[in-house]
Amino acid sequence: PSSPFTGGAILGDRIRMQKHSTDPGVFIRSVAARGWLGGLARAAISIIHIMDAMRKDIILVETVGIGQAEVDITRLADTTLFLLTPTAGDAIQMMKAGILEAADIFVINKADQEGAARLKIELQTMLGMKGHTANEWQPPIVLTEALKSKGIEELVAEIMKHKEFLAASGGMEKRRKERARLELVEAIEGSLKDYINTEVDKAYLEKLVDDLIQKKTNPHSAASAIINRSVKLGRV
Repeated sequence: PSSPFTGGAILGDRIRMQKHSTDPGVFIRSVAARGWLGGLARAAISIIHIMDAMRKDIILVETVGIGQAEVDITRLADTTLFLLTPTAGDAIQMMKAGILEAADIFVINKADQEGAARLKIELQTMLGMKGHTANEWQPPIVLTEALKSKGIEELVAEIMKHKEFLAASGGMEKRRKERARLELVEAIEGSLKDYINTEVDKAYLEKLVDDLIQKKTNPHSAASAIINRSVKLGRV
């Protein structure tokens, strides 16, 4: 996550993954969100394309966190994992809109700690309330202990099982189409932001800002005015 005031970020991956970063078969790229919504950095999709071109067998994308609206990862990744830990208030996290629909696999890490079994039962209850059709993927719950490497092989097996399910059901093609749509929309949004910052007349923009402050207009009308003005000038 980036600071909304300074734009700075602490790229903790460099600290947490020092051992893995020296592995010749692993490449880690930390990137700040820089205010981009959805739980991902704007550059995430481009980075994935580059890693794919580098012939990386497996690409893991870690989000800045997840809330009701931060589920872009579901359109970007083939398989989405939702990681929880006991005694961390994750029972409330599970109740957030979109969370149960966002994850393909639920992982309860630090499973040796008190409360892991209760958290699993609560999660099973929530998933049971959602309901699934016979042909729909049933999200499994995997217990892991990262320090002792427990449950890791089971988790990998579930990921591979989900990959096979997507290939057989046609879900893989659907998700990759959603990924292409997300990339297109983000490219459009990014281009529009760049256009506003570089092409829109600064005096005109400041006038609209002043009109907003004085309640002579509203953000939607001001945005439409910028677009219409740009179209008339042949800039869009």
